[in-house]
Amino acid sequence: MVELFKKIVLPLQQENYIHYVRYKNFIESRPIRNTYKESGYEIHHICPKSMGGSDEIDNLIKLSYREHFIAHMILFYCKYPQTISAFHFMIHNNRYDKTLSSKQYLKVKEERIEQLRKSTLGENNSFYGKTHSEETILILREASTGKLQSEETKRKKADALKGVPRPQEVKDKISNSLTGKYVGENSNCFGLKKTPEDCKNIAKRQTGSGNSMARSVICIETNEVFGSFVDAAQKMYGDKNLSRYISRSIHSKTRKQVKGYSWKYQNVTIL
Repeated sequence: MVELFKKIVLPLQQENYIHYVRYKNFIESRPIRNTYKESGYEIHHICPKSMGGSDEIDNLIKLSYREHFIAHMILFYCKYPQTISAFHFMIHNNRYDKTLSSKQYLKVKEERIEQLRKSTLGENNSFYGKTHSEETILILREASTGKLQSEETKRKKADALKGVPRPQEVKDKISNSLTGKYVGENSNCFGLKKTPEDCKNIAKRQTGSGNSMARSVICIETNEVFGSFVDAAQKMYGDKNLSRYISRSIHSKTRKQVKGYSWKYQNVTIL
């Protein structure tokens, strides 16, 4: 059995070596049993197959369900990445008599999620280096065309992206895709000239009550009136950049609060 443990690579970190010793002592302390299938017992690979262990009789030991669970738990604490999947399966199987604390369960769950994440990155991804054919792209596009997402789905997607910065690579890709897209002949207004009447209409929409950012707003909680979004943001929060959030608060159906305050338009314009 000593030769078997030599096949198991020692943990990379010194603090995990104690768990390697625990595993060795645990296996050596188990009673000798035959390897025939029996209810309440399972066959355990002393050196896990995921780490190069074989199905030879010398590498097998018969353990009870609880002993089998403990063996894999010790291997998990040795920080062998190959053993995470097996232990993750065991903690979700009612067969085993397990006593995991919430912290232990969280640790296993996080390790498993990280393992799955790494397994789909770069060359580990089954689609790495491949592209969809034009025919497949057309089929996918037709399948998704006209499908409306529920408000709950939209909210979940928005919540998932909150606070997640875009990688510089994605920013550059977006920037490059938009560069020159609306310039010159690509512009919808290319070759069109505004008449004096058009200019007057545009100016009218952007001044006075026509400009939403210049309209007076009122804080519902304090009943204070402000001449514009910027004025309200500066005086209430000390930051004029929050004016856009006041605008969103007013135009949202739920009238979402901005740092504890709700807003609405005031009908009377303050001169």
